[in-house]
Amino acid sequence: MLRNKQQQNEDALEADGLITTTSPTSSKDNEDHDDSSSSKGSCTFLLVLLANIFTVLFSPRSPVHITLGSSQPTTPTPVSNETITTITEEEASVVTEEKNTGVVSSSSTNNSTTTVSENWKVPLPILAVGYSFEGDFALHEYFTCSGMPKVQHYCCCDSTEVSYPCKTMGSCLKENEQQPNPLEACGFQNYNVFTQLESEYGQGFMSLPQDFMLELISKEYPNATLLFNHHTDEEWPSKVSNGRGVGMRYIRTFPHIIVEGQDKNSKLRQIHLEHRQRIETFAKEHPSHQLVDVNVGSNSLEVGKVLEEFIGGKGAECWK
Repeated sequence: MLRNKQQQNEDALEADGLITTTSPTSSKDNEDHDDSSSSKGSCTFLLVLLANIFTVLFSPRSPVHITLGSSQPTTPTPVSNETITTITEEEASVVTEEKNTGVVSSSSTNNSTTTVSENWKVPLPILAVGYSFEGDFALHEYFTCSGMPKVQHYCCCDSTEVSYPCKTMGSCLKENEQQPNPLEACGFQNYNVFTQLESEYGQGFMSLPQDFMLELISKEYPNATLLFNHHTDEEWPSKVSNGRGVGMRYIRTFPHIIVEGQDKNSKLRQIHLEHRQRIETFAKEHPSHQLVDVNVGSNSLEVGKVLEEFIGGKGAECWK
């Protein structure tokens, strides 16, 4: 009876998985078991090896990121899922070639695709970010003379005019700065080059997108080339003071500028200095943009040489 009770306890423990009982085996059984184990081990090794080979050959690869306009191969940089934009074939960029000029233009749904043609050395679009009276219209003439299509100055919204009266890019951007895509709202996608973003605005003020809307511009066109056309800080005040009262418009637009003596030219010099610093700082903080610095106060031969060397075009032949 005691034996039966012990057997019942062992049976209960075995059912709960707490103990394991084995039955005696003969030497013959052990030999068969060893042969079977060896055979199973060989099969398992082969299966694992085949699985590893399959994984190496057929697992998906990480995407390779290519930077347009770069002559050197770039090392793929790990990015988070939040920074990856996936587009369908229908949303992919549509590239067209202007055969007469050799200029390749490109458009995409997020305006981020820019191209470099065989005749031009920087990504499009090109934005002149200097102030008034700093060679802006001369730049318009330079690009037009050099064969660049879709060059616009001052006026916006599909206008072919380049001077007042017209709807200006500066006023249009000011009116649409709260919109998701203010440049698109003003027809900017229709241009390869824009040579004067700013304009008079309101009662005696200036609309200055190149000062106050750079982040919005960068969001819509993260690879746009910034062409910083400028005089020196000392030269510009005399240039702008002679033009339609524009100098006072700048001063009213920057009421925080306080200088010793409060004379007009000193304020204008400070405004120009801070603008230059703002452009240079922005370019350093946004390396996706190329910044081309052109002192338009140099002689015509030197300006044309700089434009031809760093942007493209016909150099002194087209810089007048």
